[in-house]
Amino acid sequence: MESPSPGELFNSLSRVTALSSTDAWAVGMQISAPGDLFTINTLAEHWDGSAWSEVPTPTSFEGWLSGIHALAANDIWAVGSVFEDPIESSPIVEHWDGAAWNVVPSPDIELANLFDVAGTSSSDLWAVGTYRGRFPAMLIEHYDGTRWSRVSVPPISSDFIALSAVTAVSPTNVWSVGYYLGSDGRNKPLAVHYDGSSWRLVTVPSKGLGDEELNDVVATNSGHVWVAGRGSDGAHFRTLALHWTGHRFRIVRTPNLGMGDNGLSGMAARSRGRMRAVGSWTDQTGMARTLVLDYARGKWLRVSSPNASEEENSLASVAISPQGDSWAVGGRDPHSVGKTLIEHVCG
Repeated sequence: MESPSPGELFNSLSRVTALSSTDAWAVGMQISAPGDLFTINTLAEHWDGSAWSEVPTPTSFEGWLSGIHALAANDIWAVGSVFEDPIESSPIVEHWDGAAWNVVPSPDIELANLFDVAGTSSSDLWAVGTYRGRFPAMLIEHYDGTRWSRVSVPPISSDFIALSAVTAVSPTNVWSVGYYLGSDGRNKPLAVHYDGSSWRLVTVPSKGLGDEELNDVVATNSGHVWVAGRGSDGAHFRTLALHWTGHRFRIVRTPNLGMGDNGLSGMAARSRGRMRAVGSWTDQTGMARTLVLDYARGKWLRVSSPNASEEENSLASVAISPQGDSWAVGGRDPHSVGKTLIEHVCG
């Protein structure tokens, strides 16, 4: 499906959310070079039932948006990063009030990024990411309806720790996942849970063959928690899905295509225990191709998905509207002029 790519050099979408079949949002980044000045700016796009269009975001800074959560048509939150250079970054929070995107004050933390946001109401929101300062740590912030504040997190001894995604079922049931750098130099899977009083580490099973990263998490009112990611078999990355059974996470077998890298980046709940996950796989030419998996009746199966070009195509996030429409977003053609990629299916 056609979608705006306003950046002269590169465009991509990181996360999507859908309030209805005629109201969906996606956020990401765009890169241009006006007057030979390289700039990276936030990107927000909206679906009104007939077309995707770019919606202006504050431009007094350089940065990108990596997470979005919609509570209502006039109450949408996005998080990301602003920076002076790729290393000196700090978190940013923006809010859509039905008329415009505006920056919302949040803790000014250098050497940090926010990657995702979720919550149950306008007075109970969570944002997660990474702090890369002297003592690296996962970054978690909470909004109580008045202000954003940084909260205490479980300590982990690592040179890098990141929470990639967050999902909230209730004020006393919030999950977040990501990864951290182990002492062996390989990424390890990471999951934490909030029970209404504190955040605690949750044991995650590991295949132990190489790097493992958790990229998205979905929790349902029925008590099920699903996680999407990727893990190395020692030679290539393979798709990874975890399922919380009420007492522990277990690895659920997932398909892989070809002999190259495979990975899952986004996941969404459908209905009656069904799930949908998206990502990419590498074909025999070394190009990334879109990957969509569906879970039903105890099995993950591949679903056919299009590629918009002969160059690389990848999906980063998926959202499903109450009417059953699925929206998947990502990017394509990264080696030329990278463009946004949006795919849609009814049901």
